[in-house]
Order: sequence, then C-alpha cells, then structure tokens
Amino acid sequence: MDTPRPDTPARRVMRPPARSGPLGARGKVVLSMLGAVVLTAVLGRVLLAVPAVGEFDLRLVAAAHRGLDGPAASWALGIDAAFGPLAAAVLAALAALVGALLRRSVWAGVRSGTLVAVPWGIVEGLKLLVRRPRPEIESLPNQLLLPPGSFSFPSGHTAFAAAFCVAILLSLPAGWVRRVGIVLAVLVTAMTAWSRVALGVHHPTDVLASMLLAPVLGLLLARLLDATGSSPHPDPPRTPTPAP
Repeated sequence: MDTPRPDTPARRVMRPPARSGPLGARGKVVLSMLGAVVLTAVLGRVLLAVPAVGEFDLRLVAAAHRGLDGPAASWALGIDAAFGPLAAAVLAALAALVGALLRRSVWAGVRSGTLVAVPWGIVEGLKLLVRRPRPEIESLPNQLLLPPGSFSFPSGHTAFAAAFCVAILLSLPAGWVRRVGIVLAVLVTAMTAWSRVALGVHHPTDVLASMLLAPVLGLLLARLLDATGSSPHPDPPRTPTPAP
C-alpha cells in the first residue's frame, strides 16, 4: 500500500533575465532622441529648399496677423514675455520646485528641471544648424515686436512651453488630475504657437516642429532619467513559505 506524500511546494523555474539587445534600454532611448533631432533638422533643411512651403507659410502668417488686435494682441505679447529667454530660467526653476514638492523628492525636482531645459536647449541648437530666416516682420501692418536676431526654425517659445507642460504633467499623479492637466497643456502650447505666428516672428511650420519635437524629447528623456535614477540593485523577490 502506497504511503501518501506530504504536500510540497511547486518548484519555481528560474529563467535568465530578458536581454534588451546589445544597446540596452537606455541606448535605445538615446538613439530615439537622436533620431527625432536629426529628422527635425532634415525637415528644416527641406523647408529651406522648397520655396512653395515658405510662400504658403507667409500667407498663413498674414492671415493670423489680421486677427491680432485688442485682447488678442495683449495675450500674444504676454505669452512672448512669459516664455521668452528672460523668464525661461525662472520657469525652469519653478518646474523643478513643483516636481520636488509634488513627488517629495530632490531627484524628482532635478528631473523636472532637466525635462524643461534639455528639449529647449536642443531646439535652440537646431536653429543654428538649420538657419532658416524669420518672416519679414517689418512688412506686417501692426508690428508689435522688434525683429528677433535669431533664426526661425524651430520655435523656441513653443518648444519651451511644450517642455514646461510635459515636465509639470509628469510630476502630477495619474488620474483625473493629470487628464485635466493634459487639456490645459494642449491649450497653453497651442496658444503659444498661435501667438508666435500671429506676431509674425515664426512660420507655422516652425511652431509645428516644436509642438511635435519638444514633447517627444521630454517623454523619451523622462524614460532615460527614470532608468538612470532607479536603484541598480533591486531587492530580490521573496519566496513564499509553504503552508505546513
């Protein structure tokens, strides 16, 4: 007569950790960021080589400028000052402070400030690489700004607004708060893009490039920073103790 065996816990099959390829997860993120930057630079050079696109851009600038009067002009000038170079350092520091307070972590504050500064800096570097001239602001009937001395593609104001919004959004807790934040972020970025075109300091394709590039860089950079800031030696999983 067979003797019944006592219950024994099921053996756990130990599998080697999945490999992410020779580059690794961080390398893939860096390559994705580099690819986005190179693609934007190529797009900028293509815009320079196709005069028809520039002519269409200028028609859109003139159409947007015709609606720039009264409160709309005040809004546009306010956005110009709020996201300009002089206020950029203050807003980047504000994003870092908000991130640190919401996440209760100094690293989270550094992360938020980096998510604002790096995409904005990359866009400013792309301007020097592409070297697209700005629209002729002097030809507009209601010139509200002096002609900027920098190049046009991509839009620095729009990139900064988008990067700032991404940094704040990623600091917010998931749920309805972040969903409301996404709606506000889209509105802020879109208003900034409109103001740059209406004021005659950017082509529509300039602001469109920034609206796409800055959030992509921000999200990819957040993944890279999260991977870098995570613990390299996580606690091993606990093996459940079998019931007697």
